[in-house]
Amino acid sequence: MSSQANWKNVNNWTEKNCAPWAKEYFSRELRDIGVVDNGIEVKTTSVTEVIGDVDLNQRKGKIFTLFDLKITLNWVGSDKSGLQVSGRIHIPEVAHDSEVDDYVFNITVNDDTSDKYDIKQVVHKKLTKELRKKLSKFSKDLADAHSKDVYIDPAELRTQPSPSVSVPAATASVTSTPAVGTPAAAMKPHSVVSNPAKKTNDYSERIEFPTSPKLLYGLLMNQKRVKSWSRATTNIDDQVNGRFELFNGEVTGKFLEIAPEEKIVMEWRLPSWAEGTCTRVTLTFEPQDDGDNTTLILHQTDIPKGQLNVVTHKWKLHYWQPLQVLMERKKKKQARAEQRARDEKSLYMYSAASVLLVGASYLAYKLL
Repeated sequence: MSSQANWKNVNNWTEKNCAPWAKEYFSRELRDIGVVDNGIEVKTTSVTEVIGDVDLNQRKGKIFTLFDLKITLNWVGSDKSGLQVSGRIHIPEVAHDSEVDDYVFNITVNDDTSDKYDIKQVVHKKLTKELRKKLSKFSKDLADAHSKDVYIDPAELRTQPSPSVSVPAATASVTSTPAVGTPAAAMKPHSVVSNPAKKTNDYSERIEFPTSPKLLYGLLMNQKRVKSWSRATTNIDDQVNGRFELFNGEVTGKFLEIAPEEKIVMEWRLPSWAEGTCTRVTLTFEPQDDGDNTTLILHQTDIPKGQLNVVTHKWKLHYWQPLQVLMERKKKKQARAEQRARDEKSLYMYSAASVLLVGASYLAYKLL
């Protein structure tokens, strides 16, 4: 998707593909980074590979950088004796949902020998620190360079109608709006139940995710992971009676029951509600037969009158859409890996066939 093909939907979501820009950015920013340590000098010389996806999104006036890349660089080094060394640094994953400190640097040395060990260690211990500093700036630089291309005027945001659900006195079944784009998290028909005596509503929904219950549970309960995909301040005490604060304080609550990978029961509230007003949310993880897909069953009770639209919108905006983007990227990454494996297999078979053909030709020549 080029910058000319940026799109906007009814949920005020815009997107721009920034992969070409990212390749130029890293080719420039990761060159000629050097360190000196005890007479050993090392530096990067060029960026040979930047592969993956880089997008900039705006959702409800907030800018999100989404990227998943692998990067390869060349480096050179020398020591006091004049020994010259060269090699490569491969970073298999530079991603928006990973901390910079967790990035892995695979370092190789051309014609590796024991006398080059100290130089390689300087690359490993010192040069990678400088690379982390550069990589940590990427998200901000990406947003600064392209945010104007996905900007929606606040006035336009206010004119967009909020999602609405008609709630009669009896049980009503309505169809939820599908998630944006190709549904990574498919939303099934949900139901709304009105409780006139309690002056509250109950809400149920089924959402299908292309991942295992274990991974989905971690995405919802692990503080580090939630902070990564939500891009917001997150505090989670993942134990019974532990409290949580999500999305910069827009959702708070307390865990009442936790059965890892099976069920989460919690108090769930919005800061605008009266003190003491809480809903009860039950999330049930239903694995599919293949083990690679999960149906998440959401059941929420005691929603204050007049707040149903707000609550359902919070689930879609803060939970389902960001998780959908994350899983679409994982899906693309897996597809790329599978394609590379097929390409490598084809190349191997072609090389083997070529060797056999040359051997057969040589044998035929000798027999003549």
